[in-house]
Order: sequence, then C-alpha cells, then structure tokens
Amino acid sequence: MGQLLTAHHPNLCFVDVTKDVKNALATIHTINQTDQGIGIVALLPGNDPEIILKCLRQGATEFLIQPLNPEQLEASLNKLIRILPKDKIGPKNAGKVYAVMPAKGACGATTVATNLAFQWKRLGKKRVLLADLDPLGGTVSFLLKVKCAYSFVDVLHRSSNLDTDLWKAMITSREGVDILLAPEVLVEGISDLKDCSPIINYARDHYDIIILDAGNVYGPWNLSQAQHADEILLVTTNELPALQAAQRALNYLDAPRVGRD
Repeated sequence: MGQLLTAHHPNLCFVDVTKDVKNALATIHTINQTDQGIGIVALLPGNDPEIILKCLRQGATEFLIQPLNPEQLEASLNKLIRILPKDKIGPKNAGKVYAVMPAKGACGATTVATNLAFQWKRLGKKRVLLADLDPLGGTVSFLLKVKCAYSFVDVLHRSSNLDTDLWKAMITSREGVDILLAPEVLVEGISDLKDCSPIINYARDHYDIIILDAGNVYGPWNLSQAQHADEILLVTTNELPALQAAQRALNYLDAPRVGRD
C-alpha cells in the first residue's frame, strides 16, 4: 500500500468499509500514516455512529453512506475542497497563502504579517493581499493608518455575488499592497464565524501572495485559516510562557490534521 501511494501520489482515496470493517480500518490507518495530506473517504453500508467514529479515529477525512445520492456527494466534495491542502486539489497557478498566527498575545504576529506583505511586494510580486482576519482584535488598520468602510465580514456576506468591482470597494491599498481589514466595531454574528473559504478562494484567483493575519490558532474560524493556508507561521517570543503556548498551539493544530510539514 505504501509503495502504491508513493508511486502514484493520489489526491483522494475511497475505502470500502461495507464488507470487511477490520481490514478497511487498517487500510485507512496505513494510508493516513503514509500520506497525511491525502483525502480518505470511507464508504459505509449504513449510518452506524460507532463505525463512523472508528473510521475518523483511524484518519478518514470524510465518509459516504450508501445508497449514495447527489446531495450527499456534493456536500462531501465541498467539505474536502475546504479542508484538503491546496496543492492536492487547487490549480497550480493559484496564489500562495501564508497564515501568520500568534502563539499568544503580544508576540508580534501582526507586525510580522504586515512586513511580510510589503517585503513580497518589494521582491517583485505584482499582486499581494494582506488580510486582517482577526474579528475581535484586528490592528492592521491602526498599524498602517488606513481606513475602509468595509471589512472581511462584508466580503463573507456578499460572497455569492463577489466580483472585481465589488472586491475593489471592500479593500484599501497602500504602496501597492491590497489590504482587507477587520471590522472596526463588533458586528452581529462575529462569534459565529467558522469558514474563511469564500475569502481565500477568491483571493487565490486574483493574487500571487495572500498574507492572513490571524487572531490566534484556536476555534473554527482560525482553524479554517490554518487548513486553507499553504504555510503557517506560528509567531512566538523567547519567553517561557510564549514557548509553552507555542507547544500547545502545535498540539492543537496536529489534532485536526494541520500537518507540521
């Protein structure tokens, strides 16, 4: 199995769990250990919570319950698109996403993210986006002394009809870098944010480099940023509390299959 995966580098594997559950679980485990970036879909004979849990524990990314229907298949594929690494499923010429995340507060992650964006611009990248995706404590607008009537929350609300003209209204620019800001004040539903894919998917098609300034690593919203990023920069300092927080953050990111590679 390991040699087969190494030779062909598949993006997605379907494992039949309908006939031999024990061997199927062993197969899922082997695939997961060989390539943790691959999507593993377990094909199940019925809605058995115990078998589903066992498959997920062994490393299954998603599951399908027979008999299959178009709605179930579409929902599963959409989930896989959201959580699998972009080098597995995305176009090769898509923009690269860096998620800059602090191990704890006041580690300088926003400073790193901001300088990284402008450094990419100086290195010759034509299209660079700096996105402040910290819904509660975003400080990019203060740091760069820029303002905009809209924020990334407005982008999420209008994701179904997002086009070039609408996007230009949602961002501001400085020294050739486009900037998507966090909301200046708390808005309704801010605590329910879970999926940043509408922002990332649009940005990948229109930018060479996308820098995400995240509030932290914890919670569905920040985890979504980590899962969609090509690379994660976990920012810490040389103080013991910050180093301990960095270790906790790494352990947290390991659990939902955000690989350290």
